[in-house]
Amino acid sequence: MTVLGDDLFPTTAWRFLLPDPDPKSIIHLGRPVDGVKPLQRQRFSSNDTADLVMTSSADPGTLKRAFASCRPGGACFVEVEPSTRVFDPEGLRRALIDAGFASVRLYSVSEAPDRQQPSWWVPLDSKPAQRHLLSSQGQRRGRSGMARVVDRVTELVSNRFPGLLIRAPWLLLPRWRWRVCATALRPS
Repeated sequence: MTVLGDDLFPTTAWRFLLPDPDPKSIIHLGRPVDGVKPLQRQRFSSNDTADLVMTSSADPGTLKRAFASCRPGGACFVEVEPSTRVFDPEGLRRALIDAGFASVRLYSVSEAPDRQQPSWWVPLDSKPAQRHLLSSQGQRRGRSGMARVVDRVTELVSNRFPGLLIRAPWLLLPRWRWRVCATALRPS
């Protein structure tokens, strides 16, 4: 476990998802979350709590430790890179709720192979955001006729099967890296 200082906040653009984008204390559990470079490590007791707890593991034991390490009213950020080609994000939501968290929000995060930062964050609870993403993919300029046909077919299939983008985003952009992120709050 690592305690991160104020100057070690993640470099990625996800802190706007938190209720407090500048937490005073952060505890990190497990392997590093993308964009977080802990330079300062401190030991802490199991009784210590923080404003933000970050983890890249969705296993129930880690999420229970995250809940215990999160102060009342604090936030938890989970980033999972699914190891399977089809992923059920509702399982992540249930695991966070079972650990004691509330107000769980899920996001599909995608980044192009040539980029260091995510290209988009799509809230998985927002059908309009998902539809906008699909329609904007079909309207990209400079696409060949066949690529536009593939974009349109992807859009039609996703409209017919609404959960497809959530469970198998690689169908939309197979070479892109994608992951699922969640924010959750510990009730006060």
